[in-house]
Amino acid sequence: MERRPLNLEALWLHCTCLLGISSFGASLETDWKALHLEDDAIYGHMSKPNLRILEEKEVVSHFQKTATRNDDGRFVLQLPIKANANKLEDSVTMATSRFMSVERRIQKDPYLHTEYIKFMQEYLEMGHIQEVCSELSIPLNAYYLPHRAVQKTSSLTKKVRVIFYASARSSSGISLNDILMRGPSVQEELFEILIRFRRHQHVITSDIE
Repeated sequence: MERRPLNLEALWLHCTCLLGISSFGASLETDWKALHLEDDAIYGHMSKPNLRILEEKEVVSHFQKTATRNDDGRFVLQLPIKANANKLEDSVTMATSRFMSVERRIQKDPYLHTEYIKFMQEYLEMGHIQEVCSELSIPLNAYYLPHRAVQKTSSLTKKVRVIFYASARSSSGISLNDILMRGPSVQEELFEILIRFRRHQHVITSDIE
């Protein structure tokens, strides 16, 4: 039998082709996985829209289970707190600083000072807030809610409103809003409201107090 020399160049070219095909297949598989994860993030079960819907359903279920009515007939609801409520840390320092800023502002404006005290007195009488006089220690997972006055001279009902800031961050960088679940919107879509306005010749707007 005739012996033929081994063609090393052909062997090397053959191996190179195989490696190229394998690399190309791995690249396709990587791209496919990336596209699959992207589609799953947009349209899948764990996508942001689906997670939002699941959270809204959980909030509705929470209110249905925990809502009660007091002796005055008013509904009493519990906040829909997420599982990371223990991330709230010190909020007293932040709330105290903002309170002192409000104090300095209303001391310079007698009308604002009077209306601010009037608003707080109304909240006390309505039972929305209560004065804490003998708090020896700060409760766990407590959040001190800062507030400030907003003047609107063009308003026909109340020219001074008090705004509460649940988005103010505690020392951990977490606010009360961050640990609350978001429920579904109780208002109609803006498009539906505008369309309904166009169906009639005359419309009336009002402010509910």
